[in-house]
Formats: sequence, structure tokens, C-alpha cells
Amino acid sequence: KSDDHVHYHAGFRVYRDGVLQDYSGYQYMNYVPCSEHDAKKSSAEEQIEKAHLHDSVGDVVHVHRRGAMWGDLFKNINVELPEPVIGFVNGAKVEDIMNMPIESYSTAIIEAGTNATSHEKEVVSVDYIKQVEAKSELCGTGE
Repeated sequence: KSDDHVHYHAGFRVYRDGVLQDYSGYQYMNYVPCSEHDAKKSSAEEQIEKAHLHDSVGDVVHVHRRGAMWGDLFKNINVELPEPVIGFVNGAKVEDIMNMPIESYSTAIIEAGTNATSHEKEVVSVDYIKQVEAKSELCGTGE
């Protein structure tokens, strides 16, 4: 259904055992241009549309389906995070971040594994998200 289609972005950072993770590598990227919206999508394509990364930017997620959760992003980039997983959205601790919706211009900080240190105040700024949005090759705004 076309009314399920949305287009927005959010920032995130992941710390695994206290170390900031880098998801800017090609293995995490989606290379299908966002403008290619086809009514006949496979369930795998629909899953990828929920939350993905573009343009070698590993800290801004692109969302194209209503109801996308943070867990969808990690499923789609093939990343399993070690327990415990502690999440913060816009600086506030949240329960079960993987089942939290990704909201436009929000920032998630996810701490996974041991040696979790407090990073919840480190947010990806809205200005930065907008800069990434403006120069995205595959996924600009205003479709």
C-alpha cells in the first residue's frame, strides 16, 4: 500500500563493549535508490525499506515504511548486538530499544555488551541529520 510509504531520517550511535561502532562500510549499505517505489515489493524488499543506510553514512538511518523499529535497522544491516542492550532516545533511557519506533530526527544511543559506559548525552544532532539528508545521493528529501 502506498500509504505505508514515508520518508524520514534519524541518527544513531552504537557502542559495543564501550567501543563506538562504525557502520559506514559497504556491507551495511543499501544501494537501491529510494525513488524506485514499486507496488510489487517482496517481503524482503519491504523489510529493507523499513530502515537502512545509504551513501557510506553509518549513523543516519533512512526510514521508508510506517512502523519501523530500531530492531529493523540491525536486522537489515545484519548486526547482532550482545546482551545486555541499553538504549537511549533523545537522551532518555528507554526499555527495549529494539522494539521502539524510529522517529523522524530522533537520536538513539545503543550500548551493548559489557563495559557499557554512559554515552546517552552524545547525540547525533538534527543539523547533522539534515546535512546528510541534503547531500544523500540515493535518498534525498521531497520525493
